[in-house]
Amino acid sequence: MNTWQRRNPSGVAKLECGNSGYGWRHIAAGKAQDWQNIINKYNLGTDWATFAKWNIGNTVGAPASAPYNSANQTYTYQAPLQIRNAQGQVVRTYTVKVPVGSTTERIITAFPS
Repeated sequence: MNTWQRRNPSGVAKLECGNSGYGWRHIAAGKAQDWQNIINKYNLGTDWATFAKWNIGNTVGAPASAPYNSANQTYTYQAPLQIRNAQGQVVRTYTVKVPVGSTTERIITAFPS
């Protein structure tokens, strides 16, 4: 399990192994290719798991927003992921979304959009 401090609202975000409905297994089964596609497109030289976890930590630790969804009792932490070229210019901005259970503090999923 990985745990990150989260802000706005504060607390922790726990990435558990989970199952088909939440956690690392859910991300690996349904979102791994989304992360890998960015790596491949921009030749980032890492693996999808490392890239996803790095973005999860950044997103819950310094979100641009974290709207609450009362229907499923989650906060969806959101933050920009900027891809830069060799000159440091932003060539693409994605939004990373990480829904976290408001009472369980479990990470449900994580994906770029």
